[in-house]
Amino acid sequence: MDAAIVLVIAVIVYALSSAFHVNMILTDWFERKELIDGTITGRIVELLVAVLIAASAFGFLRWNQLRKEVLLRRQAEAEMKDAREKLSRMIAKSPAVIYALRVDGEVLAPLWVSENLESIMKYHPSSMSSDWWASHLHPDDRQSAMASMSDLFVNGQSSTEYRFLLPDGTYRWVGDEKNLVRDANGRPIEVVGSWTDITERKEARSERERIFTISRDAICIAGMDGYLRDLNPMWETLFGFSREEFMAAPFGEFVHPDDREIARREVALLRTGRETLSFECRVRCRDGSYRWILWTAISRNGDDYFYASGRDITERKLNEIFIREAMEAAEAANRAKSEFLANMSHEIRTPMNGILGMTELALDTDLTVAQTEYLTTVHSSAESLLNIINDMLDFSKIEAGKLELNHYDLHLRDSLGDTLRALAVRAYQKDLELACHLLPNVPDNLVGDSARLRQVVVNLVANAIKFTERGEVVLHVETEHEEDDHVMLRFTVSDTGIGIPADRLEAIFHAFTQVDSSTTRRYGGTGLGLAISAQLVEMMGGRIWVESTLGVGSRFHFTIRMARRPAGYSKPMDLDDLRGLSVLVVDDNATNRRILEELLIGWNMLPVLAESGARALSILESSSSMVSPFSLILLDANMPEMDGFTVAEHINSNPNLCGTTIMMLSSGGLMEDVGRCRDLGISLHLTKPIKSSDLLTAIRSTLRSAAPRKEPSVEKLQVMTHVRPLRVLVAEDNPVNQLLARRVLEKDGHAVVVAENGLLALDLLLAGTFDLVLMDVQMPELDGLQVTRMVRERERASGGHVIIIAMTAHALKGDRERCLEAGMDGFIPKPIRFPKLFELMEELTAKDDLPAGAIPAFDRPQALAQTGGDVDLMRDLYDLFVSGSAERIEEIRGAIASGAFSAVEFAAHKLKGSMTVFAAGPACALADELETMARDGDLTNAGATCVAMEREVARLRWEVGMMLDAGV
Repeated sequence: MDAAIVLVIAVIVYALSSAFHVNMILTDWFERKELIDGTITGRIVELLVAVLIAASAFGFLRWNQLRKEVLLRRQAEAEMKDAREKLSRMIAKSPAVIYALRVDGEVLAPLWVSENLESIMKYHPSSMSSDWWASHLHPDDRQSAMASMSDLFVNGQSSTEYRFLLPDGTYRWVGDEKNLVRDANGRPIEVVGSWTDITERKEARSERERIFTISRDAICIAGMDGYLRDLNPMWETLFGFSREEFMAAPFGEFVHPDDREIARREVALLRTGRETLSFECRVRCRDGSYRWILWTAISRNGDDYFYASGRDITERKLNEIFIREAMEAAEAANRAKSEFLANMSHEIRTPMNGILGMTELALDTDLTVAQTEYLTTVHSSAESLLNIINDMLDFSKIEAGKLELNHYDLHLRDSLGDTLRALAVRAYQKDLELACHLLPNVPDNLVGDSARLRQVVVNLVANAIKFTERGEVVLHVETEHEEDDHVMLRFTVSDTGIGIPADRLEAIFHAFTQVDSSTTRRYGGTGLGLAISAQLVEMMGGRIWVESTLGVGSRFHFTIRMARRPAGYSKPMDLDDLRGLSVLVVDDNATNRRILEELLIGWNMLPVLAESGARALSILESSSSMVSPFSLILLDANMPEMDGFTVAEHINSNPNLCGTTIMMLSSGGLMEDVGRCRDLGISLHLTKPIKSSDLLTAIRSTLRSAAPRKEPSVEKLQVMTHVRPLRVLVAEDNPVNQLLARRVLEKDGHAVVVAENGLLALDLLLAGTFDLVLMDVQMPELDGLQVTRMVRERERASGGHVIIIAMTAHALKGDRERCLEAGMDGFIPKPIRFPKLFELMEELTAKDDLPAGAIPAFDRPQALAQTGGDVDLMRDLYDLFVSGSAERIEEIRGAIASGAFSAVEFAAHKLKGSMTVFAAGPACALADELETMARDGDLTNAGATCVAMEREVARLRWEVGMMLDAGV
């Protein structure tokens, strides 16, 4: 207690003696008050001090301020402690090692290092010593590391990279950042720094530098100011300039002047913050040439530079230019090819016209047997050559893309029937059955290119006939699938021929390819038919393929897509008159029986089938009725053991059956069969393959009684069929064709004037009067189209109309249309078939003021009388005549050429028999003359007689056709 009082008194004395001392005491006391806090004495002392301070305002205020400063210092110490702890945690987790070195003269002694030294660099902090750092440097990096330490003492900081040895003997790249700490006098006292493991970054940078160096692209760093900052060696390789030359001038100076604007525009886009872009430009090389470069650039918003990579696309650009030029050249070549095709057609067909025409004229003169044989062979060879030329031109047009399809309305069944009918004679000559089988669900009213469809069918069926020695050839048509306005049809041509080896099935559709290409091959042909067919089928939206077995036969399939005609286009057939009628079908061929059965059932009739004549008679005789149970018998004429005529004789000899209506069906074209049918009382004779429409018409015509019609007078018939002599202008530049046309026309009684060019033809037309003009389309001075337009223009002003028929050797699509658009009245292609020309002339020049004494090609009243006034029967006989007469004339020509007297006599007799039904006096007389020549063994004038007969046959066909078209 006494000691405390003494202490208090001492403090008071000390405080009064000096305010400064009071401050010091108070400060010391507050800092050490823990020595007296909590005691009564301490409280008393504190009270006394407070009293003393209160006695002095200055002392009181000072005491309060010191108290606040102490509190703030304590708070700062606490915050510093907390920050130090956080810093320690951060350093522990940092990827960098933090260290401090004490500078002691020239020695750097370890002062402190972060604990993550062990986790990062695999050393314990205690292992650090004065020489530890220098001893672990990679020998190759020691010099640069020491140099960085010298920079530290000069500049106060340094940054370096070096490899540092780890305890396992490997080196890791370290990034070392150091700062120098100086005291108040500027003396260095500490070094504070960090070590960072940058091995991965160095390796990545090394890889980037390697790519930068070896890249086949031109890589650079460029400033927005247009100068290059860095570039790889490929720049010098590509362009030839050195690195220094490229960096010394703005890059734009190396860009092609025509491309500088696009380069500036693209760089401007980079300045706007666009991250990437791509563009092409030409860059100049040292030798003055330019290379096309595809640039890809990238920049970061705010940077004043960008990265760019340029790929050399010169070869690609040259290829593009080459391809573009090649396409232009190809288009020009196509145009040239099209023009070449037209010219080639003209150049080939023009001499062919002369060969065929002059040969026909020569055959019409008095010749020896040898001369006739030679010229007939020339004519036949020219015809074959023309067929080959047509194939070649068709193929060329397809290859040139100039062949286009025409889409017209067509009746599929009639179109296919007509197509096969033209091939029926070939099949009959080889004793083959030819049939056409359309399933009932196949639509008939379609839209398509009937000519090209016919071409494909003819190619396939003709091939099948050619390669088949016995059996049958069948065209089968079915619906593959249907759409609202289109239908996909599948056509199958099957035969029982020689077949095709499996390894040749695909190749046969290639151009100029044949199954047998040896020099001793048996079958001829160009090898283009199937190739053309395949491409036509593809153009018609389908495909073609073949199945075949050697020695068994082949099945050629193709599909085409055709449009349907609008609903209601054609009225449904009225079949009520046929409903329930029973029909006996007699045919030894199963395919024919099936086809006829489907047709008859489709017409609501009741067919019964018999596979032979004996079976048919058995069916008829087994009937319990005293009369035939059948309304009609469809009887095949050509059957083994018992043919159709024998069956008909048996039927006629049976009183119970003799009134049965019989219709004879024949696979041949023998016109004498018509006479046999008439003798047996057979109502009608039809040639297979039979068109469904013809069969339906024939059945109805046979089953009903047709009243005979009033016959027109002979005089009227003469008016309908004769052409008066005409004044004809032949505009033709080819001398051979001029001579040919003059001779043929003058021989037919016409007056002919020839113009060798278009300008002369125009002058003659303007100066004279002509009934008809044969106008060659391609002529010098003025072509035929130009002349025609000028003539029509004059006629519009002055009146009148001269008939102009185009003659052209062009074979491209649109020639006919161009001729008609120019104002021509008709069109005939070269080589000219003069019977066709005469038909066209008669059609265009028919008038009512013909001479009364002209002799018609046939006796119309007698012809109608021979058919009982049945026009439908005459129409069927006419169709049969048209399909068979051409083949018969070919037989006569061949027989004359070979000097086969009996063959000439037989063929002439058959042809005469086929024309007798029409009372064709002139043609029959010529056929009889040929028959007599052959019988007498003298064919000297047979060739000329054959040509004259052919002309009369053509006239007969035209006149009968005109009568039938007029409805009699």
